[in-house]
Amino acid sequence: MSMKEKRFLIIGGEGLIGTALNESIRLQGGVVATTSRRQRDAIKNIIFLDLQNERSVAELDVSGYNIAYFCVGLSKYTDIETNVSISQQINVTGTLHLCARLMESGCSIVFLSTSAVFDGERLYPGENDPVCPVTRYGRQKCEVESALTMRGKAANVSATVKIVRLSKVLSPNMALINDWRNSLFRKEIITPLMDLRLSPVSLPYVVDGLLRIGMLEQSGIFHLSGARDTTYADIARELALRWGYPLSLVCPVTAMDSDLDLPYAPKHPSLGMNQTTKATAIAPQLFEDCIADLTDKAI
Repeated sequence: MSMKEKRFLIIGGEGLIGTALNESIRLQGGVVATTSRRQRDAIKNIIFLDLQNERSVAELDVSGYNIAYFCVGLSKYTDIETNVSISQQINVTGTLHLCARLMESGCSIVFLSTSAVFDGERLYPGENDPVCPVTRYGRQKCEVESALTMRGKAANVSATVKIVRLSKVLSPNMALINDWRNSLFRKEIITPLMDLRLSPVSLPYVVDGLLRIGMLEQSGIFHLSGARDTTYADIARELALRWGYPLSLVCPVTAMDSDLDLPYAPKHPSLGMNQTTKATAIAPQLFEDCIADLTDKAI
């Protein structure tokens, strides 16, 4: 069955990834509905959903969808720690309730997870390596991963479950990158962190990967990651060069210099992708390709 023959549901259609997925599916001829906790619009196929509200989850019409992408949840570490019960309801309880209802209707699930299910101490952890989260966010993702994996193996379930762990997704429209660009335009110094490591992937890379994984007939755990680790300071320097600004305006600092408390600072944020590459032919994204996507004015 081609994309044009499927009906998609995006849980969290207003976020960075959900919005881009929605646009890409529509451009390729797919029929897609999205959910929002702020609005509903029958013409635009926007459906109201609040994962914090049990009634909202129970009353959502889940019939007729082939693939559902879960792009919603609380992800800021500080918000999760200060709102433990709310984050648990949204990120775990409400998510699992809705997943169960969709799978019972025959809809396959693509659940977006995170590299934070690992502690960041190991080089390139693989799809089937043991998880070891060190944050509440990572533990919540692990809880959902485990429950979905078990449900996907149930004999009476025909729907597939794809768990897709992402490294750090970057977009030219993100506040941080916009702030850098605007400051450099005004000839102001920017102070990116030199001691916070990440494995950057661009939004187009992630959207393409999610669509290809979603169309697979098999369940499993998949990784979408950058090919190597880097720092925010390295990214800022590369972007400044691409934008035509002097490197003298890029003055890296440490988290301590900025009086920042980093709840998750992995030494090795990149994920291994051997199994994903075998199943999908998707390779880890090269650093230079990610930077090119971030500086492409057509994005």
